Amino acid sequence: MKRKPTANPSGLFLLELIFAILFFSVASAVCVQVFVKSHTLSTEAHDLMQASRKTEDAAELITASTSLDDMKNILEDTYSNSLEISSKDFTIFYDSDFILCSQDTAAWQLCGTWNLNGQLLDVQLDVTKLTSGANADSLYRLRIQHHLQRRT
Repeated sequence: MKRKPTANPSGLFLLELIFAILFFSVASAVCVQVFVKSHTLSTEAHDLMQASRKTEDAAELITASTSLDDMKNILEDTYSNSLEISSKDFTIFYDSDFILCSQDTAAWQLCGTWNLNGQLLDVQLDVTKLTSGANADSLYRLRIQHHLQRRT
């Protein structure tokens, strides 16, 4: 009597084990991509929130001023070591955690340019990342129009 060849049970178990490892490696690759994407989105949201807060802080100081010289003095008093100011614009420097710092260690900058038309002060505020290059798009932009009061 002839015997039929039977499959080796250890070979079947090995094949099943290979499929399980393949399935879990594909699932883990997808999960890692999801976690990386969520971290990236969280970092971008944090940067945008901090940029908007710092821009709104500067805007509040600007709208509290009564003249162009008063605005410059308020900005110099508040941002003393982190500020560069000229006749038409100013720049405030922040590190990667949006803490005031010098230009040497800065990762972010808040640039403000102004025009004075009579008593109307028009200020454009832009937050940009310094590591993005010279032509980087601003992360957050705010335009302020403030009417300066006349003193008699």
